[in-house]
Amino acid sequence: MKQILVSVDFSASSLNAFNHSIGIAEKFNSGILLQWNECKNSIKLLNLKKGEEAKKIAEKKILELIEDFKVKNIEIRYTFTKGKTYQEIVKLSEREQSDLIVFGCVFTPAIKRFFMGDDANKLIANAKAPVLTFHENRGISEELKKIVIAIDNTLDTRQKLPITMEFAKKFGAEVHVLGIYTSSVSTIMMRVDSYVKQAFAGLRTKGIPNEVHFIKTTNISKSTIKYAKEVNANLIITMVDTEYFTSDIFLGKQPQQMVNHSSIPVLSLRNKQLIKTNIGF
Repeated sequence: MKQILVSVDFSASSLNAFNHSIGIAEKFNSGILLQWNECKNSIKLLNLKKGEEAKKIAEKKILELIEDFKVKNIEIRYTFTKGKTYQEIVKLSEREQSDLIVFGCVFTPAIKRFFMGDDANKLIANAKAPVLTFHENRGISEELKKIVIAIDNTLDTRQKLPITMEFAKKFGAEVHVLGIYTSSVSTIMMRVDSYVKQAFAGLRTKGIPNEVHFIKTTNISKSTIKYAKEVNANLIITMVDTEYFTSDIFLGKQPQQMVNHSSIPVLSLRNKQLIKTNIGF
């Protein structure tokens, strides 16, 4: 992983996302590209005084962030964009060939859940690079020790395994494989068993500590989050395109539900989109 793109607007959630990106960059020996996008919301967050220019104040704040982490020996660059936030992030990530996008979530206590909003949901839906989301209350001291991946009967469900192993190896984390039965049809259940067995074998080959658990559910997102909380997981890795449409065809938004409702960081991975690595899986 050569470059991590972090969008900051100086909200608590975006600053927390940046802080976490530092830890990831250290483990992967990656560079960081900070982006400040000029829009109505980002300008409002600057709390400008009369006569102050938004871009100049944003640059001052970014330079202060970079100065704070100089001792980490991480290459940190910054750039400015203007337009719809999610569109500018997507365009920038493709232009710069970013390997990972880190984005901050917003906590909305009025509805008692973490609500990502249009920008984050559209970012996850449109970005080619994996998107890692953090909420503002996720402490920087919470080390990555346990990763949860759900394996169901869809063909792309195993695509999350290589990136899971990469994160597990870099952080010395344990992987919990959650086998998901969404049907009682024997052939479908056997397919899940086979995929889980393959995941277990892959993890064992790489010497990654792991646990396997099976559940039957009609709501993969809710069940995965519940299990992740029970085992005190620090990260959920999920597919975006098709994996969660199988159990709730009417909603068709289980990937969004996963990110919206999870207080645990979620790495959303597009179908066939794996973080580039020199290690062959």
